[in-house]
Amino acid sequence: MKLHAALLLLLTATCIWAQQPVRVATLHSSFKEGNRMNRGDFTPLVNELGWQEDQYENVNIGELIPKLSDYQMVLGCSVFNYDNAQDFAQYAEQWRTYIREGGCLLLTDMNYGQMTNWLPAVDPELSWMPSGKVGQYDGSPATVLAGHPLMEGVSAPKACWSYPIAWSQGLTVIAADGDRRPVVAYREMGKGIVVLC
Repeated sequence: MKLHAALLLLLTATCIWAQQPVRVATLHSSFKEGNRMNRGDFTPLVNELGWQEDQYENVNIGELIPKLSDYQMVLGCSVFNYDNAQDFAQYAEQWRTYIREGGCLLLTDMNYGQMTNWLPAVDPELSWMPSGKVGQYDGSPATVLAGHPLMEGVSAPKACWSYPIAWSQGLTVIAADGDRRPVVAYREMGKGIVVLC
């Protein structure tokens, strides 16, 4: 899923911005007893693209919020709100403003409630309820919506280890698992976009 998210990031950026330099904020958290193995999920790609990256741990979300307008994109790394889960919903209005004014919010690893439960406060059409159960998949590729610009040239991602049991009909699904549950979906809001995978 990391490779897919990285390719999606590249395509999203290509579609949205022509100006340089692009500034991105990445969100991460510790995972199981302080391990921060996912902190730099996007750093190699961001560096390759010549973008500027600032990293924020979830416990410091209050530092990012007043600076949202400094960034074209906010990226949630794997397990971005896993340990010491923060209430991102308290900043719903700031997130909404950021996205509507042209920001891109790309969130990966939508397999845990603490990563998804705040999204409906930003927009009710961002509902994504993970099952928390391991899917019955062997890692086979998901089905990709052919011809969608965000997926152009992207290989089909593998299905997640978990899957959503409910999601908003306001999301546009662009990759789905064998049971037609979303693997990648997005919602446009004003001038911006939210991508969930």
